[in-house]
Order: sequence, then C-alpha cells, then structure tokens
Amino acid sequence: MFVLIFSAASCILWLTTSNLVAVLWALVDGLLATTLNATFQMPNLKAWLNT
Repeated sequence: MFVLIFSAASCILWLTTSNLVAVLWALVDGLLATTLNATFQMPNLKAWLNT
C-alpha cells in the first residue's frame, strides 16, 4: 500500500513539474521571439520615424 501511495505521489509531482517546465519554456520562447522581432524591426522603425 505504501508503494502505491508513493508511486502515485511521485507521478503527480512528475506531471506537475513537467507542466511547469513546459510553461516556462513557452514563456522564454515567447520573450525571445518578441525580442528578436523587435531587434530586426528597429531600423525600419527609426526610418519611419524620421520621415
């Protein structure tokens, strides 16, 4: 019985942490993509503001 409870708890913990890691990776990817996009578009923005 103890083994069943322990394995269930470890399975729940593993699923929770893997979901947290997936969410963190999604946030990091989103921030990285936004930063790269802004970096590549900055010269166009400066040219547009100077007109």
